[in-house]
Amino acid sequence: GGGSPIAVFPRRSPPSAAGSVWRPTADLATGTAALAGGDVVSAESDARMSTPDTLNSGKRLDYGYGLGTGALGSHKLVSHSGGINGFLSVLNHFPQESLLVVVLTNTEAGSPDEVARKIERRLLNIPTAVVKDLAVSAADRSAYLGAYAKDANRFQIVARAGKIALGSPDGDSTSLASPGNGQFIEPSNPQVAVRAARIGGGGAVAPRSAEVGADG
Repeated sequence: GGGSPIAVFPRRSPPSAAGSVWRPTADLATGTAALAGGDVVSAESDARMSTPDTLNSGKRLDYGYGLGTGALGSHKLVSHSGGINGFLSVLNHFPQESLLVVVLTNTEAGSPDEVARKIERRLLNIPTAVVKDLAVSAADRSAYLGAYAKDANRFQIVARAGKIALGSPDGDSTSLASPGNGQFIEPSNPQVAVRAARIGGGGAVAPRSAEVGADG
C-alpha cells in the first residue's frame, strides 16, 4: 500500500522487430511469397497458419497460427501487423490475386490500415462504400471513451479530431463514422463495425465490453 505510480517511459534503445529482424517492404514481399509458396514451411503448415482456428468452446477465431485472416469484399485476406513506440506496420496478402500490400510508417499519428485499405480497393476495383456519418456531440463522445475488452482483445475508443476512433495498445487509431444507434464503422472498410455500450455517470470504468467484427 501507499507510494506513487512510476511513470513508464518509451524505450531508448533502437526499436526492432521480434528477433531483431529489420526489413524494408521489398524484403517483406519476398518473404511472404516464399512463405505462401512453400519455401519456408510445408503447404500443410502454411494452411494452418492462414486458416481461422477454433477454441475448445467452439468459438471461431479470426486468426490462425500467427496470421490474421479475413476478407475484403469477396477477396480472401491473410494479414499481420505490428507496432512499437513511433512505428506502425501492416502487411496484407491476397493469395488468390497474388496481391501483397505492405505499409510501414514512422509515426503513430496515422493509420497504416487506412492507407493499405485505400490501395487495396483501388487495385481490386472495389468502390468505396458511402457510410452515413452522423454528428456526435462532445457529451455523447465522452460516454464511449475508455478501455474495452472483448474476449482476448484489448482496445480503446478515443477522441480524434472531434470524432470517435478505435485505438489499440500500440497507439494506432482509426477514425470511425457514426451511422447511429451506438454503432461505429470504419469508413475505408465498412465490414468492420464496433458496437459499444454507453457508460453513464462519472468515474473510470474499465475494462468495458464491445463487439468488434464483421458487420452483416
